[in-house]
Amino acid sequence: MATRIPSETTPSTLPEVTVSGVEPVYVDNMIRERVLIHGRIRQMEPIAEISCLHIPPDQIGCIKPGPVKKFMDARGAHDQSNRRRKVKLQRKRAREYARAEREGFALGSYEGETPPPAALAGRASLADAAKLHRQSAGVKQDC
Repeated sequence: MATRIPSETTPSTLPEVTVSGVEPVYVDNMIRERVLIHGRIRQMEPIAEISCLHIPPDQIGCIKPGPVKKFMDARGAHDQSNRRRKVKLQRKRAREYARAEREGFALGSYEGETPPPAALAGRASLADAAKLHRQSAGVKQDC
């Protein structure tokens, strides 16, 4: 068991730190251990057995077709299951934007700018923006 003795510069109010067990071995400035999800510690595999450490440098950052296909399939399934909700939201936003243009709110002080749709400034409906602001501020609303 190793004990760290506080130095003269450390205030005496700090607790004494103790380390129990075996200190890990450092190899190339790296602790070569893995912690399992249950807290058990085991030695890491040799570098030759870890495939992600042997990716050619010219392939790093390249978009690979497998993950893109997986993403597009999942997105298609999500869009299919939420298509009614999406169409309803698009219609609602189109009506609000048309009303805001008629009333002069849509351009406001953002002339020449296009705020992102998720931003409060990008909302055409003042009531919708106020509702979202209250929700994000954590204010409890009456239903």
